[in-house]
Amino acid sequence: SNMTVVEVMTQRETLTKRVKQDITLVFRGWGIWLETVEILDVRVESKSLFDDMQYLKTDALDFDTKADAHLAAEKAQIAVKTALEAEKVGSSLAMAKKRADAASAPGIHEEEQSQGIHKAELSLRRPEPYTLNPKP
Repeated sequence: SNMTVVEVMTQRETLTKRVKQDITLVFRGWGIWLETVEILDVRVESKSLFDDMQYLKTDALDFDTKADAHLAAEKAQIAVKTALEAEKVGSSLAMAKKRADAASAPGIHEEEQSQGIHKAELSLRRPEPYTLNPKP
């Protein structure tokens, strides 16, 4: 119980040796030999602490109290929510731009066609060049 959560989760061999030493002292004089100690599962009994730990990265699991864990988890949750909101805004902006481009594309195409027709009509109506001194 004097170990941090990170120590319990990452240093199982050390914990196993400590438990074996402690239990061996208790068994001394009973005629019992302790062969092996295995840690099969590590459980966090506090639901709120467990929930808070779900938001923390492994390097952030080193805290002294439940309050520290809760504070770190709250900060992690805020960071995640902020990142998600930024991603939503960026996605919405990209979609709005695509919709605007798609809506304006037919109008641009029609204008280009109209300009092409107008240029063609002007080239057909072009008068002969006027000269001041006609050649005989």
